[in-house]
Amino acid sequence: MALKLLLIVDDEPVMRRLLREYLKNKYEILEAQDGHAAVKMAAENNPDIVLMDMMMPGMDGLTACYKIKAQDTTAKTRVVILTGVDQELDKTLSVSIMHADGYITKPFKKEHLLKTLEDLLATAG
Repeated sequence: MALKLLLIVDDEPVMRRLLREYLKNKYEILEAQDGHAAVKMAAENNPDIVLMDMMMPGMDGLTACYKIKAQDTTAKTRVVILTGVDQELDKTLSVSIMHADGYITKPFKKEHLLKTLEDLLATAG
């Protein structure tokens, strides 16, 4: 069975490396360091799921999420916002307005991250 394709988007190389280590045995992994690269890579590679940092220079994660969801070719791509911001307003904005499929706050437990990704992929249409 082929591995699902996961796009990790974070401007911090250390966070991308940590996520890659956590997920490399369960997913084929692509990486981007900002929202612009994420939108481009999502369109070119059509990942099954995107793990997106919210606060990045250039294009932030919420804008990138919205752009990915607005494109016909990537509209069904699952996007999970991964952020240090634990505010109810940001969660609501991410899910209701920007159409993110999930919201995980840092610091997070590896088991919670894996279960969130698995659950979203299990319900993917």
